[in-house]
Amino acid sequence: MNGGTRIRTLPCGWCHVPVPQPRSRWRTRRYCSKAHRRKNRVVEAVGNFLDSV
Repeated sequence: MNGGTRIRTLPCGWCHVPVPQPRSRWRTRRYCSKAHRRKNRVVEAVGNFLDSV
């Protein structure tokens, strides 16, 4: 009976699995797991380091 009960999903940045999003419009979850989020932070840090060298 509720019109807005559909769960919004976005694909994970690494494995492209659908990630359910929180109800808040202002926050998004980009990764399906904490390990994928850490992996992204490591890859970004290495890229930043290599850019600065």
